[in-house]
Amino acid sequence: YTPKEVMGMQFWELTEDAEFIGEDYHANYVDNRLYVRRLKCKNGQFKYIQWKDKKFSDDLIIGIGQDVTEQVHIQNQHRNLIENATDIIYETDAKGNYVFINKYAEKIMGYTLNEMYQKHFTDFIRKDYREKVVEFYTKSITEISDFPTLVFPVTNKSGETIWLSQNVSVKRSENGQKIIGFTSIARDITLIKNMEIDASRRERKIRKYSEISKQLTIKS
Repeated sequence: YTPKEVMGMQFWELTEDAEFIGEDYHANYVDNRLYVRRLKCKNGQFKYIQWKDKKFSDDLIIGIGQDVTEQVHIQNQHRNLIENATDIIYETDAKGNYVFINKYAEKIMGYTLNEMYQKHFTDFIRKDYREKVVEFYTKSITEISDFPTLVFPVTNKSGETIWLSQNVSVKRSENGQKIIGFTSIARDITLIKNMEIDASRRERKIRKYSEISKQLTIKS
């Protein structure tokens, strides 16, 4: 649009700004306000503009807008990849409380996201493994940025055991001195793990059978 086309209230009307709330927009003004809005261009395309408003007097507010469309699209693509992933992806704060969980976790665990956000990450670990997992993730935590892969069982809402293969990265503050959270990617390997367990059981049975047969042969 030309400057003449957007004078007065035309800017708000032409760009289809659904967030514009008339005079209250200015009445509730906060100095150095920073926000992003989706605006419709004259060619029908939409762009995301990041605005910063500065109040110079009671009658003058200057807004500077920066086109952040590409960054927003990249963020949306990243979000879609996470939400459509076939792994559990989650983040916790430094104490292990969830701050983000992707939708796929609902399918594996049987809990809703709201239910999981109310729990600590250790609440899902099977009780006989809980102490082992906690020790693994607290040992030498100040010296590493990525933990080795860990396989452990969790319990879903139905009480079934789910085996996860998990990789965890440590999130630190800008100076690297303080741990601010953790990013985790966990893959459901229950089928593979159950096959390993069954194979191990068969091996133990065969070994036991061989020992018994050997003993009976010796006694004979």
